[in-house]
Amino acid sequence: MEGTYIMPRLPKIALTLVLVLSGCGHRPDTLQAPMDKIRVMVKQSMSIAVQAACTAPPARSDLVRAAVVSLRRATAGPEMARIHRMMGQMEADKPGQASPGSEGQSLSPQQKLHLAIHRAGGDGFDFLDGLTRKPALTCEDARPVSLAVAAALLRENRDGNADAATEKLDREIEATSAKLDKEVDQQLNSDTPEVVRALAAALQKI
Repeated sequence: MEGTYIMPRLPKIALTLVLVLSGCGHRPDTLQAPMDKIRVMVKQSMSIAVQAACTAPPARSDLVRAAVVSLRRATAGPEMARIHRMMGQMEADKPGQASPGSEGQSLSPQQKLHLAIHRAGGDGFDFLDGLTRKPALTCEDARPVSLAVAAALLRENRDGNADAATEKLDREIEATSAKLDKEVDQQLNSDTPEVVRALAAALQKI
């Protein structure tokens, strides 16, 4: 799969998503569960991707393929279809409603998360594409993404309904993930490939 393009970025994806996201915040409990599952799958996919960046052929190609399959499952699976279907129904229920992002309208936390997940997915495919081209991204190139993935996965261990003892662990998790994210920012420089910079930033938002 060397030199092949993994998956094309969708043109104007942010605008398209903003148009279909109206009403998303009205059913946060219903939408949150599938979005959480997709978010975790995207992070797991990128964990495989950074392993691929630091692995020699032929295992590198196998890991890239595994990451591609996993990311496609996340971004085009039944959970995402369910979210888009629900949002389409909500839009149909409220014809003429101003789109989020227009004057007087703002995005809900769920809408922002949905957009962030799509961006992370698109940036993830670009990163994987960079692993198959010549010259390919190196393990050193991928280091900021590796740190960002670690921080992103660590945040999944937080428990919002924790008791006093677990709240202390949550604070430790937040402090550690914040430290990792700070290291990501410190490692980014003028020589950092744009696909690495974009993916690291996207992972920090999910």
